[in-house]
Amino acid sequence: MSEKAVDYIVLGAGLAGINAAQVLAEAGKSVTVIDESLPQANGALGGFTRFSGAKFSLLPAGQGLIPVAGGLDKLDQQIGLALSFCELSARGVTRSADLHGDERLSSEATIRTYESIVLSPREIEHLIETISKKIRKLARVLDAKIVDLKHTRTGWVVSDRLGSVATGRVLIAAGGRAAGSLLKVAGVSPQEGKGLDVGVRLEFLDRRAVQKLRARGPDAKVLLGDTRTFCLNHPGTIFRYPFQEISIPGGIVADEGEPHANFGILTRVKGKAAALNRALNSLKAVPQAEYEQAPIVMGIPSFFELPIIRSAYGDPVAQRLTVFAETLGALGLVDWSKEHRIHFPLLDWHWDVFAIGDTHRTDHPDLFVAGDAAGHARGLLQAAVSGRLAALEALDYASV
Repeated sequence: MSEKAVDYIVLGAGLAGINAAQVLAEAGKSVTVIDESLPQANGALGGFTRFSGAKFSLLPAGQGLIPVAGGLDKLDQQIGLALSFCELSARGVTRSADLHGDERLSSEATIRTYESIVLSPREIEHLIETISKKIRKLARVLDAKIVDLKHTRTGWVVSDRLGSVATGRVLIAAGGRAAGSLLKVAGVSPQEGKGLDVGVRLEFLDRRAVQKLRARGPDAKVLLGDTRTFCLNHPGTIFRYPFQEISIPGGIVADEGEPHANFGILTRVKGKAAALNRALNSLKAVPQAEYEQAPIVMGIPSFFELPIIRSAYGDPVAQRLTVFAETLGALGLVDWSKEHRIHFPLLDWHWDVFAIGDTHRTDHPDLFVAGDAAGHARGLLQAAVSGRLAALEALDYASV
């Protein structure tokens, strides 16, 4: 290998990548972190952390990581270490007794309440600055747009358009959803993962319309069969991010002066590839302005009356979303008489995931994935913990 060779290369400097690099470096390994800075991040690390809701949700959020960690106690330990690295305090940590403590709201609906550490935009900026400084002291950090990954008999060669930028024995891909295209170019096979969630994001002009839902917790989740609320931001703002040839509405926590609030409604559908292709093909035939304008409406939404949703998702999904909206109103958790916008399409788990079973391994030697690319759990804290677990697996693998 060249003089740039290291023990580990970490692709991505979001929470997953930074935590993975910290674990590896503090184990005495040489680490190179490679990250392509977001234009809106002004050269800072942190990936999409500042645009991902500003909530660090504790257990029972992220239960999918329990078998990956090897049990609840081990997961709880890594949660504490991730919070400590980010200089956050785990206020009111819940333990195993709460994992099955969903409260029944009706004969069919339940609510699962998460204890979350909710940061203001300024606090998120401070967190990113803090962990960026820490990781720059522990590892070599490169800003580069990677276009090729190549596995050789001695490890991985990572290249930008001008050629090789780093070589390493083991590679951890923690580049979030964007890592998928690069991994597939390298020949890594996607796994089925959790399937596909589809739905809408509701934005209320007066956040008091969802105050009773917010009173259940900063990120309370109402569940009705395969349908659920998702990512409550109170107060919160909407932004749209590109995905293939369409755009998807996201929501982030805002300062207290923001009057709006937003949350998503998602339902799980089977046949991820077919369902995603249906939605994308339907939307590609429609001008973006048609589904991005989100006019102000009032009343419980009937998604059957929105042809674009029926076309993209199908009638069964439109029905489930409508029944769920009606349930939220009947339970008094959402005041649908207040003005709101229906942002569409909301797609979750639409990206490729590559982890095999309850691990962070892929089907390629010396290659691990972390965060969204692994597909075990969603959320800021979960990404950080996934990075730590991936690094621990990689350390065990390399020691064999």
